[in-house]
Amino acid sequence: MVPIFRGKANPPPLKGQVSLNDPVSFKRYLLAFRPDTDIDIIVRRHEETISDPLRKYYFAVPMKLLAKKTGHSKDDCHQAMKEKFASYYDEKAGFKLFSAFFQTNLK
Repeated sequence: MVPIFRGKANPPPLKGQVSLNDPVSFKRYLLAFRPDTDIDIIVRRHEETISDPLRKYYFAVPMKLLAKKTGHSKDDCHQAMKEKFASYYDEKAGFKLFSAFFQTNLK
């Protein structure tokens, strides 16, 4: 698994530079590469996502209870919830699409 390091774009006078949230871990990760190794650096705006603990809770409590009550699997219950609450019909495409259930841009 490739780690993701977060940081902030600096305001002037350091505009064009980045301040990492955890520079020590970033440096430790880079030290694992041999000298002169070509690497890729991808910079993109951070998008808030629903936390992993919330996702774990969702499957451990509501989906587990619903699965027990209905006799279906937790995944089947999740699919039913997506169908009911996170789907829409795209007229242009001519079929039903699903919104991301556990990802949202909070900005």
